[in-house]
Amino acid sequence: MVVGFSHSIDADPNRIEMFVPHYRTFLSLAYGLEQARSNVDVRILTRRWIKDQYDITEDMEKNIILRENVDDFCQILSDFDPLYVMFWNGADQQDMVFICRDQGRIPIFCELGWLPQSGNTVFDFFGVNAGSGLAAIGPLKRSCGDRVLDWRENYLASRKYDAPEEELSDLQENFIFIPLQMESDTNIIYHSSFKKMRDFVIRISQSLPNKILLIRPHPNQMDVELGDLPDNCIVTNAGSLYYWLRKSEAVIGINSTVLIEACAMYKPVCGFGDGIGRRKGIFITEGDDVPSDLSAIIQNTEINVEAINGFLEELVFRRQINYMDFSNVDRLKENHVLSHIA
Repeated sequence: MVVGFSHSIDADPNRIEMFVPHYRTFLSLAYGLEQARSNVDVRILTRRWIKDQYDITEDMEKNIILRENVDDFCQILSDFDPLYVMFWNGADQQDMVFICRDQGRIPIFCELGWLPQSGNTVFDFFGVNAGSGLAAIGPLKRSCGDRVLDWRENYLASRKYDAPEEELSDLQENFIFIPLQMESDTNIIYHSSFKKMRDFVIRISQSLPNKILLIRPHPNQMDVELGDLPDNCIVTNAGSLYYWLRKSEAVIGINSTVLIEACAMYKPVCGFGDGIGRRKGIFITEGDDVPSDLSAIIQNTEINVEAINGFLEELVFRRQINYMDFSNVDRLKENHVLSHIA
């Protein structure tokens, strides 16, 4: 049996497009495994059901299930006796993860996919982001065949490249694009030496004083506090993300998914936080701090296209899966995690 703990309060199968991603993932997986004639029994335990059945008082605002309720969690495991237990993200549920492993149960961690995030879920046995099994391995080689090249061509052709308003459209291709992240993102909290986006921008500006830096706040934190920035910085959310990625000379970030998007465009990418792209040979430079010779690195470092293609193939075909493909036996068997339970 697979038990998935969903933060969703309600379950309405007629409004699946409105679900938060974790509930849609668990529901679609249960349906897909049934359609694929799998013998796996998937149970989704929603927040409201857990509270009703086990009389648990939960901090609703933090959206953390059973964090302080170890005895109740153990009772749930005893009642259902699952072999696999799915956690969405799991960064704040490590006590529960330890209990599962101590009892011989196998935790599975889920998170939004990468390319694109919408509709895709990634599964991992070890964790998500920098804590995942994918983050721990080195460069990946592309297998024989051109399917990742075909996928890349189709994916990039499907993106939107809307130009910005006129006053920014005359920017030439010698600017550096910097996509910011939410400061509340667990990637920033746990896996970045830069906790404030302003500190990160200032550090880049110090290393690249003669370059125009086009800074794009995260769409969910448009009011990020950046204060007064150096004259070479332009802050804007005008135009589409892909317009600026395509036009830029290079892309610099911490550990945003946007860095993976830039790699898919074969752009020079610098990543200064821990994450899935580190140690893969896909960035021209990486680390916890910004080097002072960053301009020379951007100018003189060759992009490793083969490493990027191998990485993309692993991400797209073996790590993430679209919820519409959960009933596709071939896709389930190819997935790094789901192949063990389908």
